[in-house]
Amino acid sequence: MVGTIVAGVVVLVVGLFLVRLVLQLAFATEGDVPDASSMDLPAGSSVTASETSCGSGGCWTMFTVLPPDGTTPAELARQIEDEHGDGIPGDLLDPRTIFVSAEARASDVAVRGSFW
Repeated sequence: MVGTIVAGVVVLVVGLFLVRLVLQLAFATEGDVPDASSMDLPAGSSVTASETSCGSGGCWTMFTVLPPDGTTPAELARQIEDEHGDGIPGDLLDPRTIFVSAEARASDVAVRGSFW
């Protein structure tokens, strides 16, 4: 009896997860953009601004990122490119890959994140 209830709960949870996953993928649009918490930036760096833009092929967010103390913008940009140049893989809650690029500026780094 208890085993049947546990099995039923497991099937229900897995089923709900699969329905959420299918709905998320089915309703994904070119307007979807990652948020700052999804960007997996190096420890100590901080996002000071973000701006979403759209163009042919989708939308993206530009994050202005300050490097941690003792790190130059060029070092931070290189670290982001090295760690995430192939993209940030999705997880169970959001399976989409985030495509990342970084450009060092005078005092900060411009980090672009997009799903497309």
